[in-house]
Amino acid sequence: MMEPYIGAVGIAVGIPMCFFGLKMIKPCVCFAGFITLTAVSCLLFYTIYLNDINQTDAFWYFLGGGALAGIIVGLLLAKFLRFGAACLAGWGGFCAGLILNETILFRFE
Repeated sequence: MMEPYIGAVGIAVGIPMCFFGLKMIKPCVCFAGFITLTAVSCLLFYTIYLNDINQTDAFWYFLGGGALAGIIVGLLLAKFLRFGAACLAGWGGFCAGLILNETILFRFE
């Protein structure tokens, strides 16, 4: 349900990044840190509470805590820009490797 909206947001953010890349590196690094830690907190929630479906309160706590930690880490990565850009490049390489593996390399197994 949310996939088309996430894709549209990604395209809307990616086009200015293409033309104004160096000026927008801090917001991009901050956003990537925010999204990554929020996703990790949701993954941690599903790992711990996967058996019990009635833990909606705990889910919102994990999501809120992950978002708060994501904001803090995103701002720290934007402050230390070289380290943040290195983390962003590593994350991009990891995602590119996943895409390559899922589209081409799975045939060689």
